[in-house]
Amino acid sequence: MIRKYEQKDFEKCTEIVNDVWNFDGRFLPSNLSALFKKVYVGGSLSASNFAIVVEEEGIVKGFLFGKCGSKKLINGGYSGILGSLSFLIQLLLVKGISLKKKFYYLNIMAEHETNRRRVEPTRDNEVNLFAVMQRAQGKGYGKVLMNEFIKECKNEHVNRVTLDTDKECNYGFYEHFGFRVKGEFYSPLQKEYSGFSGDSYVYELQIDKLP
Repeated sequence: MIRKYEQKDFEKCTEIVNDVWNFDGRFLPSNLSALFKKVYVGGSLSASNFAIVVEEEGIVKGFLFGKCGSKKLINGGYSGILGSLSFLIQLLLVKGISLKKKFYYLNIMAEHETNRRRVEPTRDNEVNLFAVMQRAQGKGYGKVLMNEFIKECKNEHVNRVTLDTDKECNYGFYEHFGFRVKGEFYSPLQKEYSGFSGDSYVYELQIDKLP
């Protein structure tokens, strides 16, 4: 079943993020991983005005957060300057990690955004965060989520949407919907949380050219 995201789904979405990208194994100590999972989901929500989940027997198995059109953004707790300040304070207060390492994380986040904007300077309409837990993949949930987002984009008369992904992802999935590579960039952030090369792409989909 597909339904709108609700605040009660937040924790499950962070669990799915961890299942897909293994934050708990890549970011230590555990309170650092907990912060990054919360910020990854909450920050993506704050940049979105469209959020849906897919359920199986009442359990959330996947979700998609995106922005399309001019509807009001969702309050995910990390909006604007105050959201950035909140994250900075929480990161600085994390125990068990050096100040140097904390600033390293801030720097790779900034480098990711700088490199990405050289390829695509706007974030007007995009898929912000999209994940299906590993054991539920292959059941068509991802296709249903993406189709719902594309449908919403058409309803909002959006001409084009983008998304970021890394070289090691199943990009054939996106190409099935008509997404095409706009450009490539290096993301130390992608490398940090995926454990792969950091080679990343901006994909774009021309909604106005779809049937």
